[in-house]
Amino acid sequence: MAVAAVWAFVAGMAMFEQLAFGLGRFGGVEYVPRVVALKTTRFWGAWAAALAVSLLLTGALHDRTLAHASGADEPWRSRAARAVQAAVAVPLTYAPVCAVAMAGAIALGWAGYGLRPHAFFERLEGSDVAHGILWSLLLGAVPAAWSLLGRRVWGAPWRLWLKLLATYVAFYAASLLWELLGALVSGGASRG
Repeated sequence: MAVAAVWAFVAGMAMFEQLAFGLGRFGGVEYVPRVVALKTTRFWGAWAAALAVSLLLTGALHDRTLAHASGADEPWRSRAARAVQAAVAVPLTYAPVCAVAMAGAIALGWAGYGLRPHAFFERLEGSDVAHGILWSLLLGAVPAAWSLLGRRVWGAPWRLWLKLLATYVAFYAASLLWELLGALVSGGASRG
């Protein structure tokens, strides 16, 4: 969890700096806090929560795989319960992930650009947070599926860091495919 918290803090700072670098040339740095807040609450927080849960699940199952390397297959009921727990963990992790990412962005905005923390919440509405919670409920399916389908990764005789890297790469590839699909659908809808 400590690694996930540091990652979310740094990711919030990176989101802020990336936008500030792009908009700074045009005098638009004052818009960056609102964009970061919207991006974090509406989708990124849910995505990061699903990734964090998937990484934690990989680590926990790595330990379990090493402890139970006798070859006995795990009963279906146990796997199904783990999948439900993974799905429920995403919406529960959404708020802390958003808070830590926003803390990173606020720290950088305040220290580097003199922006006050309230600038991040000026245009944020309850519907933005509700949108993020809905996405976190939907993205709970990803770690649930990973808990059921990632058995080849956990059973592999790899070191933990390789399993975590494989989890991250699989998750990131899936999110890139999702973005590509979204771009194709929205591009087709705008033309049609």
